[in-house]
Amino acid sequence: QQRNELVCIRVKSSKIVVIDPFGENIPVQLSPAFDFPDSFRKGVFDLYFEVSIPPIGSSLYRIETREKENLQLTFSKLFFHNHDRLDGGDFEMAPISQSEVTFKNSYITTTFSRNQGTLSGIQSADLKTKVQVEFLTYTSNFNSRDDRSGAYLFIPNGPAKLFSDMNNPKVFVIRGELISRFCASYKFLTHCTSVLHTRSIEAMSVQFENYINLDVDNDEVVMRIKSSVFSKESNYFFTDLNGLTVQRRKYYDKLGIQGNFYPMPTLAYIEDSDTRLSIHSKQSLGVGSLEDGCLEVMLERRPSLDDSRGLEQGIKDNIATVEKFRLLLEYSENGIKQANSELSFPSLLSQFTRASLQNPIFKLISKANNLGTNFKNEFSGISFPLPCDLQIVNFRALRSEENTRRESALILHKFLFNCDLPTKGIPFNHCGNQDPDGLDLTKLFSQQRIVEIKHTSLTLLQEKTPKFKSSLANFDT
Repeated sequence: QQRNELVCIRVKSSKIVVIDPFGENIPVQLSPAFDFPDSFRKGVFDLYFEVSIPPIGSSLYRIETREKENLQLTFSKLFFHNHDRLDGGDFEMAPISQSEVTFKNSYITTTFSRNQGTLSGIQSADLKTKVQVEFLTYTSNFNSRDDRSGAYLFIPNGPAKLFSDMNNPKVFVIRGELISRFCASYKFLTHCTSVLHTRSIEAMSVQFENYINLDVDNDEVVMRIKSSVFSKESNYFFTDLNGLTVQRRKYYDKLGIQGNFYPMPTLAYIEDSDTRLSIHSKQSLGVGSLEDGCLEVMLERRPSLDDSRGLEQGIKDNIATVEKFRLLLEYSENGIKQANSELSFPSLLSQFTRASLQNPIFKLISKANNLGTNFKNEFSGISFPLPCDLQIVNFRALRSEENTRRESALILHKFLFNCDLPTKGIPFNHCGNQDPDGLDLTKLFSQQRIVEIKHTSLTLLQEKTPKFKSSLANFDT
């Protein structure tokens, strides 16, 4: 499908113009370049602008420096709290005067606590949900030789405790026309929350970015998301299995804290009768739901001792890491049906949010004189976008010494989604139409001459029967 997203590129000039593939001067936002954990880089700027990329394609955007004033360029405004060495350069700066900070776009309104430095609420349409983000540490159990935390075992020595500086972080805020950011710095972690002001699927979720550099032995850090979602109504929460299906999980008191954490490859969510709160993760982590309306995501661990499971040492080689998440709040006026099945399904919006996070746009940066004269401003490898519920998993050439034919393997995934969660108002105009007769591959790749189409197993080793009639491919869900 077509991708409409906001991109960020670092530049060394504040006199910038961005030209799209059609020669138009597009809106851009310039912000000071933030360096983790809590400073700005002098003479360097973050340039934000919105791009539109055709399916399996590329678009050429030109970044130019001009002395003439650019009316499409806006500068971010900076605000700070409890910060004694923040240097914003030539950007307008002011202290945060209110105890709460609010960001708003066309889809959601978010509220942040200045004193804690984290999200405190999300309002989507007419639904206002209390959502509070906290950072806590579990202390590794190292008293017993047989049952202690290590590389393979997570055995905490009691409940998690809030960061000692959770109520006194260094805070700075960036407000802009395209993106606004709220960042807070703690002892070994910087947490940034972003809200986009664009008409895109990205703007319907809240973006988290955690920079963590853990250097305290026997600390195991989690991000806890507390909400007013009444998840105890069903007593379940949900995690995905390698991004393919979603498994229902249940909290068991007899298993303790460590027995109620599960793998989260890309997604976890809690829900009640009409609201679902999802956390999408770019990296695979552990997750649990130990309290009503809560999700706990394991961020980093540093157990210093061996857990007698084969490594024969603790984990003390931690490095600074950036972790990215998307928090999505969805509401259904007609209610969410509580299925008895062990499987659950994300919404269509959630599927696209995950795809955007897991498969980001590649930015290929080159000097203009290196492109050549035949480089197209816009290119698409297919003739029309795929339907919303169909995604390309892999598309690669098949070559071998025995096989001299030009063959390619196309692997498609038709995913199921929850229809209880509405899609009204969601910008799905980048999707293609659903053809009741199936997908016509000869029309999809009209730029190429297709001689034969085969239906094979996912390993490409077994040819399935019956063969496709004509060029129509019908995909089972």
